[in-house]
Amino acid sequence: IKFIIVDKDKTIQNKKWRGINICDPSILSDIKNKDFYCIASSYRNQESIKKELTNYGFDEKYIITLYDYVNVY
Repeated sequence: IKFIIVDKDKTIQNKKWRGINICDPSILSDIKNKDFYCIASSYRNQESIKKELTNYGFDEKYIITLYDYVNVY
């Protein structure tokens, strides 16, 4: 597997984006070797995604956030 897309939004789970399946985040608990990069690609939720990924056992050094500063209105 080269890519995994996960999303909490149940309306898009089990669909595809550019040919890649969109999965429920619980799939992350099945991954044994967590030494690969994860991208938190949400402006509003990137910090909560980062926290969740660390809760699943991913090392912060492998978690990429796209925004240096988030201003929630």
